[in-house]
Amino acid sequence: MCGVTDEIEVYRASAEAALNTFSEQTGLLGPVKQRFDYLKQRIYYRQLPNLAREATLAAQKIRTLNLPLASVEDPIVLRILEEGSWADDEDMQVVWANLLVNAITEGTPDVHAAFRVVLDQLEPVEARTLNHLADKANFAASPEDQRFTPIQLVSQGRADHTSTTSSASACCATPGSCPPQSAALRTPEPPCQALPSRILAGHS
Repeated sequence: MCGVTDEIEVYRASAEAALNTFSEQTGLLGPVKQRFDYLKQRIYYRQLPNLAREATLAAQKIRTLNLPLASVEDPIVLRILEEGSWADDEDMQVVWANLLVNAITEGTPDVHAAFRVVLDQLEPVEARTLNHLADKANFAASPEDQRFTPIQLVSQGRADHTSTTSSASACCATPGSCPPQSAALRTPEPPCQALPSRILAGHS
């Protein structure tokens, strides 16, 4: 029993430290101890490492890309952190972190409540497939300008989606041509660059 208690304390300490770093980077979730007490009452203790990774990835992306922060209410941030903490798959944790970053930064796609619901229901392989399909199309405004027809996209996605790899540097062919749902789930880029169309971002 003592071992389990020690494990819980380690998880709690690491998650609280990650939230502190996130708060310092974003100016959100203050006071952190109060927000963390709220979260740890709502999620299973074994999900705390996932919470820590989600918050850490989001803080790193904001710092690395120097993204401007938007005015966001804490309940939105808490809901994304809580729901993302249930993702055990590392790729899905990256997607949840991307959603969090897009929710709290300016110049990124709006994050609607439905995105969290859809993302929560996606299996990792489904997210990778959507990511792969986004790579195969430019999502141009007119069908004539698309590189692939819908049938080609579906057939190619079925054929080789299992070998899909992720890259945070992939972009839409033209600025603003990404579907809002997919753009909200990829790694944001600095505001002066085009928004990538990928559903799933890389680990870089």
